[in-house]
Amino acid sequence: MMKRTTLAAATEFGLAAFRSVAAPVPYIFDTVRSRVPYDVNPFGFPDSVGQFKVGAGAFPFDDDDWSNSKTEARHPAQSLERGDPEWNAEILNAGSLEAAQYRAIDFVRTKVEKLAGGNARRCGGLTIADVTMPVGLDLSLDKDGEHPTRETPTAGFTATTAIQRPEFGITTKLPIVSGDLESRSGIGAFDSPGA
Repeated sequence: MMKRTTLAAATEFGLAAFRSVAAPVPYIFDTVRSRVPYDVNPFGFPDSVGQFKVGAGAFPFDDDDWSNSKTEARHPAQSLERGDPEWNAEILNAGSLEAAQYRAIDFVRTKVEKLAGGNARRCGGLTIADVTMPVGLDLSLDKDGEHPTRETPTAGFTATTAIQRPEFGITTKLPIVSGDLESRSGIGAFDSPGA
């Protein structure tokens, strides 16, 4: 039961989809405030919630030619937080995330579709425990402007997605714990000319 909806991936193209630039411009993820939460339903009771940190990194984006925008995102599997050390260990161990062997959750973009109203649909391959499956991320811009304390262009947006954990070989406690994982992530990124 993990959910990485991947999502740093969501970040970089969330921002990419909404900024107008003449040439590729580098951005860096706000790893302090950005998180990739997920929820899953256990035993029919209220959903259980966990989260992953957004991995550090920079990405270029060319608004004139989106094919120039390289999109690869990596989230550290060991950053999982479920609110309890034993519960964290259970999910990270063999049979679930296999985090000792597969230390990252990766997303690589295949295409991005810019939609109306500051939205976008981003598709790519999500890799969890060495299994890669196609996923789609729905992106919406929350705010795009100068950060009040950093004094640098900043974008924040929400990315949502859903996956089936059995497709990645994660079948722990099925079917009493749902195989459906949903994520709604808040992601931020900074314009970083020196990145």
